[in-house]
Amino acid sequence: MKKLGILVMAMVLSLGILAGCGGTGGSSSSSASASASASASASASASASKSSASASIETGTAQNYIAIDDAEKLIGDSKTVFVDLRKADDYKAGHIEGAISAPMDAAVDGNDYDSATKTMKDALGSDLDSKDLVLVCYKGKKYAQAGTDVLNAMGADMTKVKTLEGGMEAWTNASKPLEGASASGSTEDPTPDNPIVVDKAKGEIRYMGFVDGVYFTEGTRHAVVYEGGSNGHKTIITGYGDEKEFYQACVDLGWVPGNNLTLENQKGTMGGQNPDNAKTIEGEALDVTIRWDGQDQEIPMWDCIEATNGDQRPAEWRFGGNLERAQEKNTGCVLCIDSCAVGIVSNAAWPSGTTDADQVTYFHGKEDVLPADGTNVIVTFRKAA
Repeated sequence: MKKLGILVMAMVLSLGILAGCGGTGGSSSSSASASASASASASASASASKSSASASIETGTAQNYIAIDDAEKLIGDSKTVFVDLRKADDYKAGHIEGAISAPMDAAVDGNDYDSATKTMKDALGSDLDSKDLVLVCYKGKKYAQAGTDVLNAMGADMTKVKTLEGGMEAWTNASKPLEGASASGSTEDPTPDNPIVVDKAKGEIRYMGFVDGVYFTEGTRHAVVYEGGSNGHKTIITGYGDEKEFYQACVDLGWVPGNNLTLENQKGTMGGQNPDNAKTIEGEALDVTIRWDGQDQEIPMWDCIEATNGDQRPAEWRFGGNLERAQEKNTGCVLCIDSCAVGIVSNAAWPSGTTDADQVTYFHGKEDVLPADGTNVIVTFRKAA
């Protein structure tokens, strides 16, 4: 009986110890969980606070525009500051005389308005409250909007803030004065943000795009197409510039469009169906070349393209025009390799419909000539000699 009492007592003590251990473990786990939850909550709160700080910028502030001729009169005016909002390298390449640099790429490319606000404050200093401001960007659009939003959030008097109408593109097209590299003799090259440069002095258009290596092996009839068009990824060179703006650049240089093809002409094929429909594009004869970093000497565009049937007849590039169909179809076609009723510039050496139903031939980029996939290139268009 004594032994039984001892055994019962031992069991009770064991249960108490186990209960105590279980209780201690549960308390520790609960405490750790609460601590982790609090930490996560604090982290989320800090993250939300940071996001809110950047999101507190009100976007879409109305812009007040100033014409380039009126803006030119303000150069040297002690009461006015020109604020160049483009990327720093583009500012260095050439800017309006006396303009200060306040790049807004942090806001445009990364939605980082905190950094953009600091940039603006550092650039303007006391001029924010004491001067009239003329904002300068590429075309008076994205970068100017970001700058306007930042200034509005900073409490600037928005009646004293104006945006240069048409941006630097309009300024340079009007042959207005510059200082910086462009003014000292070097020429401005296009960038992804400013992909179409019209050089009236040289009578040429410089257009930026990048190589699509898919078309080193796959066939296409497109040499250069704007990335925003329906054919933007069916081309040897994917362009950064809208084909409608490229058309306008051609007109600005006085080039005469052909506008002689219709969509019916696209149904004709050489030696195939509806051969009578096949026609060649007309319009101003052009030379088209290409270059890239490390390849400073221009290469004829045709030297970078190969026909799948081996026919390397010389290219005859023409300003076909086709603005109405470009607007209607929105294909993005800047440079087509055969005569095209939609492309802005195309090749009269190959009649329309060459690559249509019978697929007489296609084209691809020469991998041993062009740079690697994704490389930025500059395609230059000028009136044929």
